[in-house]
Amino acid sequence: MMPSAPTESMLNDEAAMLEHYRSTRHVDDDAALALRLQQEEQDAQYARDIEEQCRREERLQREHQQQNAHLPPVESMEDPRLTPEDAQLACDEDLARQYALAEERALAAREQQAAVATPSWRRRLCTSVIPCAIIGVGVLTLYLVLRYTGDGEGIQIPGIGARPPWMSDSDPFDGLTPGEVAKWRNRGSNDGLQLTILNALSADESWDEIFPLVVDDWDDGTPDALVLTVRQADPDPKCDAVSGASKICNGNYGDTQWKGINIAILQMNFIVASTSKMNEFYLARASDAQRRYTMCHEMGHSFGLPHTDEDFFNKDLGNCMDYTSSPKNNMQPDETNYQFLADLYGSIESTEVSSPNPANPPQNENQQDDGNRRRLRHVTDTNAIPMDIQSKLQEILPAMENYNVNNDSNNDTPPPHKWRLLHSSKQGQAHEMDLGHGWKVQMHKLLHVDD
Repeated sequence: MMPSAPTESMLNDEAAMLEHYRSTRHVDDDAALALRLQQEEQDAQYARDIEEQCRREERLQREHQQQNAHLPPVESMEDPRLTPEDAQLACDEDLARQYALAEERALAAREQQAAVATPSWRRRLCTSVIPCAIIGVGVLTLYLVLRYTGDGEGIQIPGIGARPPWMSDSDPFDGLTPGEVAKWRNRGSNDGLQLTILNALSADESWDEIFPLVVDDWDDGTPDALVLTVRQADPDPKCDAVSGASKICNGNYGDTQWKGINIAILQMNFIVASTSKMNEFYLARASDAQRRYTMCHEMGHSFGLPHTDEDFFNKDLGNCMDYTSSPKNNMQPDETNYQFLADLYGSIESTEVSSPNPANPPQNENQQDDGNRRRLRHVTDTNAIPMDIQSKLQEILPAMENYNVNNDSNNDTPPPHKWRLLHSSKQGQAHEMDLGHGWKVQMHKLLHVDD
């Protein structure tokens, strides 16, 4: 018999085995090693079987030739079988293919072993960095959900502060200096500011308790730059400005998007009059902490203070000029606010000046107390607000009070008239308008943020 050449089925089987071997390169290391050893043993056994078959075919061929040597030759008969040389050549070719296949598999095994021993940077990324990133995002998301849900004051978790330390401010006043903000005139002196606060709030038990606390908070600072005198006025939801005074009002102003607003009228960059409104649409059902924070915030603007932090998600600074989701942590001024006022107006000469008592009207402006207290000037602007400026304010203020650049409907709409945007965020806005002849008006809004 002549040795048979490898059939197409056998070659397909070998190719399939090779493809299967390549497809299993990324299986478990121990399983891959066992499979590779088993396959190499099968390849070696297959090669031995082929070699043995070739030797058997050669032996049978020689025996057949010896038997045919004693028969008479037949002239017309042609032997279709291969010669011994052709059979040997076919056998050698088959063996060469088997050895080449075994060498290719051995090379593939070595490459797989090297890949397992030294994982690629992609594998290292997938097995280490990505899981850590997923865990970090999950922890941060959980923290923010717990911290900024509910009534806006957050859910306090034992052992966790108001915000992570990496969310802190580097500059509490965002680069603003006392020389860059509007202030009240104090006649060129640098020994503090005396200012009248007009209480034009409607009769409300909550405001009756909160208003004097806020006034005392601002009046009793260290360093002390303010001497505040409270005067009772008729309730005035419209909150018309009074020259030389800071007026505090309240009313239901509707869904304006702001819970507190301060309007300062300026002449040559000095404050002539200031009004602050508390919007009962949002504050009537708010907590006392929210109401006190809002009033403290707007009263601070009436003195000329800027925001101490315009980033809602930064660490609480612990003062009412900070944008915050936790008003109970920011109901009062702090030392940074007092120091800014001292830099703006100077400090009063004596700490023995009594704080104002809303229940008692102030004495005469130039009346002197006992010998331990100094005489304080009552600061008013000698120039009343001109009628044309008052008319212009009545024309422009209502539209601007109802304008919110964060509303979707206002995205493509500029502010009414010629207001200039000074600042805008989700929590607050500031605009300014030039009224001509050295007069300006500034408007600060503390916006309501939905829970």
